[in-house]
Amino acid sequence: MPQYPKGVPVPPAQVSQSNENFDNVTSDGKFATPPDNGSVYPTYKVRHRYEGDPHIYMLGTTADPTASPYSDPVAFVQLSQETRLWICEWSATRWGEKPKMPDYRIADTGWVFMKAIFQPEQTLVGADGVSVVYKVSGTYIYGRRRPSPLITSEMTFPVPPFFDGITNTERSFSADMFQQGIIQPPGGQLTAPSGGVYIGPFPS
Repeated sequence: MPQYPKGVPVPPAQVSQSNENFDNVTSDGKFATPPDNGSVYPTYKVRHRYEGDPHIYMLGTTADPTASPYSDPVAFVQLSQETRLWICEWSATRWGEKPKMPDYRIADTGWVFMKAIFQPEQTLVGADGVSVVYKVSGTYIYGRRRPSPLITSEMTFPVPPFFDGITNTERSFSADMFQQGIIQPPGGQLTAPSGGVYIGPFPS
């Protein structure tokens, strides 16, 4: 924030308003809820978390790693096919109006709705001494019917209710977003199929 010398009047803030649309994740990526009155959202956050679990476990063995021929002192076993969760966490604060909440009902039948948690918070009075401030947060949990080998093909960037015109392509993940050498030591390159990365065991 700029600092103004004493005695110099601070210029008035410029405030603009626009209609808001809310994306309920329709299949065509369009915005499904009619616009509201454009009241202020001080904060609106949506976070998607995708958990791919190949159910691989590490077990200790009695093998001697110093013996010849060399034996691994641990074994890895897979007890089932991979399962996948999509966890959507969101929170919204709004002045003067109750905030729009993400609709847990989605068009993609590949995801099965499993659980919802809602957490409305105590209402407050805004800085103007008049407006009521509402805050609510929640978590939605979904399970994938048939997990794809490429978890990225099932991932998407969420959008707030005041975004408009963003397409499915702009919200999706692509293979060129992943770069080798960021987390692993130098030497050796892993190859995943075009369009994403593996979660389960990599092919030999």
